[in-house]
Amino acid sequence: MEYRGVAKSLSCFGENMLEVIGPKTGRIHADFRQIGAPTGRFSCSNPNLQQIPHEEEYRRCFRAPEGKKLVIADYSQIELRILADFSADRKFIDAFVSGADFHAATAALVFGCKTNEVTDDKRSFAKRLNFGMVYGVGASRFAMMTGLTQTEAENIMRRYFGTFSGLDAYLRDAGRRVIVDRVARTGSNRLLRLRFDDNDRQQMSAARRYGVNMPIQGTSADILKRALRILHDDIRGTSARLVNIVHDEIVVECDAHDGEETAVKVSEAMSRAGSDFVSKVPIKVDVKIADEWSK
Repeated sequence: MEYRGVAKSLSCFGENMLEVIGPKTGRIHADFRQIGAPTGRFSCSNPNLQQIPHEEEYRRCFRAPEGKKLVIADYSQIELRILADFSADRKFIDAFVSGADFHAATAALVFGCKTNEVTDDKRSFAKRLNFGMVYGVGASRFAMMTGLTQTEAENIMRRYFGTFSGLDAYLRDAGRRVIVDRVARTGSNRLLRLRFDDNDRQQMSAARRYGVNMPIQGTSADILKRALRILHDDIRGTSARLVNIVHDEIVVECDAHDGEETAVKVSEAMSRAGSDFVSKVPIKVDVKIADEWSK
């Protein structure tokens, strides 16, 4: 399995990437589709720059030209912040408002301990649970993800939802409405219609999970596109140029001496866009100025 993983990475993101470099520009010109997924996310192909592995050995191959810098900005836990806002769960919201390590704060609440007493294992469980909520992870899936028994996974999830009762109520209500109305909407009111067989429990379960996830992931896509629109105006007349996007990440290239100013513009545009859709929790944007594409 390790060999297959390495072989796939090399075949998709190895030396063959050199074949798609434009001979006139020395750059890769991928195809982006604004609504490439049902949730409204962008998709990319020829090549798919959104699937470049996060490991440094892959991403550092993408570099700014001489005299230029890359401004790399990404939303911090944007889908969880959207979920907190939509659910209006007070404890979920307060965990973000406090500005502390969100996953550690969640673990402290769920396991009934102080934040400084949270172990790496407890934080890992909380992190997987937090992100699992966005995708409708059940106890069986959580057990597989963590190596817990079914009973242990059920107990931790019961404790989680006991802590975040408002979140539990929101997810249950959202799942019920999806099945009844057969539609889901993002924060911009973008509509998704769901089709499933009422007599097929597996189809209904899949529709419920997808219908609950779509408003969260779809609103994240709405926010990114709003940020791109704001940024388009803010960098007009400057040396900054948009060069890549990866779901919740924006990469801009600019003259080296404009790096700091461009970083501020990108961060402010992304924060403003997030605030247009999320009001109950702060929007956090992590920005880095670098010679190469890296986290």
